Amino acid sequence: VNYYTQSNLSLLHSAPELLLLGINPGSAGGDGKELTAKEFLQGNPEYHTKGSWTMWQRLCRLFAQGNMLEMLQDEGSLVWSNVFHLNSKKESGLTSPMKAPEVVQLTRDLIQVLQPQRVLCLGGANCLYQLFPKYETTLEALIPGVLWYTRIGSTPVYGIPHTSSCYTNEQTDLLGKVLAFLLRLIILQRQLSSNSLWSSEPIGSV
Repeated sequence: VNYYTQSNLSLLHSAPELLLLGINPGSAGGDGKELTAKEFLQGNPEYHTKGSWTMWQRLCRLFAQGNMLEMLQDEGSLVWSNVFHLNSKKESGLTSPMKAPEVVQLTRDLIQVLQPQRVLCLGGANCLYQLFPKYETTLEALIPGVLWYTRIGSTPVYGIPHTSSCYTNEQTDLLGKVLAFLLRLIILQRQLSSNSLWSSEPIGSV
């Protein structure tokens, strides 16, 4: 790996509530040098300035629309990474060898290790198809052109247009509310599953 993930993975104490995935990190003035495992896990050295990033501000507005901004503010339950851990100024700068299956497998392995409650891909269907080849999965368009869905194992994965691009007010309103419903539905399902397991135990069991 010759670049970084975004958030500091060493801060995690449990499975994250949300894993954000971009396609790949921009050059951001970095030199693309080889990193040690410790450097990679510590993430983007400029991550603490993300509040000034336009894409982060738009993502926060989207989550605020659905009253779930706290999901982005808890550094202990949020992971931000990329499908490709290789930098280029634009996605088009990724060459075919850099997009080899073994490179993508690193991110799929990361998902299996982290076991996030949900994954959100920034980049829509294009980002999802980088992570899941078309012959391996079928994407469900929940909102055509705006929101896609699939799964990796038991983990739900959603894709939305990258927040580096402009959203209309209507898109922000609709997508924010639909995402809020979907992401909270996962919490409800887990609670119901947990309650079901608890109630199924025989009386007096330890």
